[in-house]
Amino acid sequence: MNSFFLFFLFFSFQAFSNENVIHNINYGQCPKQTSDLFLLEVLEEFNNNKSLLSLKKRIELKKLEKKFFLSHYQIDYSPIQNKLNINLKCPEPVAVINIYESLSSKKKYSQLLLKDGKLFNPTYEHALRSSNLLERKLPLVSIEEKFLDDKKQYDIAYVIDRLDKELNSKLIEVVVDNSKSVSLIFNFKSRNPASVFLGKGFWDKKIVKLNKIFEYYSRSKYVPLKINLENPDKVVIRF
Repeated sequence: MNSFFLFFLFFSFQAFSNENVIHNINYGQCPKQTSDLFLLEVLEEFNNNKSLLSLKKRIELKKLEKKFFLSHYQIDYSPIQNKLNINLKCPEPVAVINIYESLSSKKKYSQLLLKDGKLFNPTYEHALRSSNLLERKLPLVSIEEKFLDDKKQYDIAYVIDRLDKELNSKLIEVVVDNSKSVSLIFNFKSRNPASVFLGKGFWDKKIVKLNKIFEYYSRSKYVPLKINLENPDKVVIRF
């Protein structure tokens, strides 16, 4: 009786292990097309080896996170259900950054600037738009290659992300000049573009003031053409 029961368990396990795994996937804010390609890689590997460790090694070896625009993934397996639960996360772009040898020369290349200040494959923008995950036009950042570093990237992303939502939607360009000072350009449709000179540093104080200035003037028909916030304690506004 015991021998028969053990044989039955062994046979059941073998039959179960030969079945293809079922799955549940949470796409989060990831493009479906590229995420489904990641899913195919996951299912192929796991159905062949039934090993999360082997799966992790394949993902790392083939650099699937980077290839399919993932910032994080989590995969759990339930042997009782023979089921993979897959949760995906993807980065959030805040701008398209154009890199120049000098601002008077032709553009060398473009990258996406992410919310965390990192640069990312520009084709990710197309993947997001194809999945209707990105509808608004991203602002452009113009910067010389010699000024491009992790700190400056983070500062620019930080400034963009902390603009009020309405003001952020009107941002069309960020320019980093030869002194590494930052300027913002906003488009108010029927009105002339407004430029804001932020200078360097003290971003929190400057952005708080900038948000308040535009909130105040949004209630009137007058929008400043130029704002100088280089010294946040002495703001200069021109119409």
